[in-house]
Amino acid sequence: MNYASDGGGGGGGGSLIVDHGTLNDVVAGLGAAGEDLDAAGSSAPGGGDYGDAGALVAAILAAVAEAGARVAFEAKTLSAVVGECNDVAVSADQAAAESYLVSGK
Repeated sequence: MNYASDGGGGGGGGSLIVDHGTLNDVVAGLGAAGEDLDAAGSSAPGGGDYGDAGALVAAILAAVAEAGARVAFEAKTLSAVVGECNDVAVSADQAAAESYLVSGK
């Protein structure tokens, strides 16, 4: 847990309390979801004979595919950002713990 901000203790306006294991789970979950969604895009339905609605159906499929690709990208990006934030929080915890051990504060 991160108690480094504002002298620790949690609950204050500048305090940050996180469970690093949970954030690691979030990183893994978002990354896997992004990869799974990205992989699902390769199985998207192809064109077909939709008669007069063909152009409309093609436009809808293209929009859905583009939205899915964006969601997959964002999930992977969020995974990386959460991982970086967790690394910073771990470093802050370590620095606070070392400071406490040396100075008692």
